Amino acid sequence: MAHAEMTVTFAAPMLRALDLVRDPVQLGNNFAFVERAEGRDEASARWELKGAMAALTRTEYLECSASVIVPGERVDWKAAGGSLAMSGSVRLAAAAGDQTAAYLTIDVEAKGLMAPILAPMIGMQVESQLQALAINLQRRLAERSDAGSQTRVA
Repeated sequence: MAHAEMTVTFAAPMLRALDLVRDPVQLGNNFAFVERAEGRDEASARWELKGAMAALTRTEYLECSASVIVPGERVDWKAAGGSLAMSGSVRLAAAAGDQTAAYLTIDVEAKGLMAPILAPMIGMQVESQLQALAINLQRRLAERSDAGSQTRVA
């Protein structure tokens, strides 16, 4: 199983960051390998994988569920389908000013007959996938912050 973790600071208050990461649709749409995320209910979604990832892993989609483990502070998620099983967590803490520190983790496991082929590739990519997630989350929160400040000024 491949593992990566990192800490990042979001230029947004904790509640705004929590709203983004606890929603499996929004979370999925911030992964670089997800083409589209479709909600099943409040805590689950189907993540459709982008063409290259789907072809390589022979996995068209992942079924994802997210749960708030510590209210206001920690969200855990799991996604599985085809030849992949993934899980991760987002732990939030208030930081200086109106910012949020986030500790992100991801674990990815190749399953089935494809596992011997996929495992080495996943191991090389897991850290960059987590970094891309962090960058996309930062960007999305900054956009929401800009939209909010424009609304208040008008």
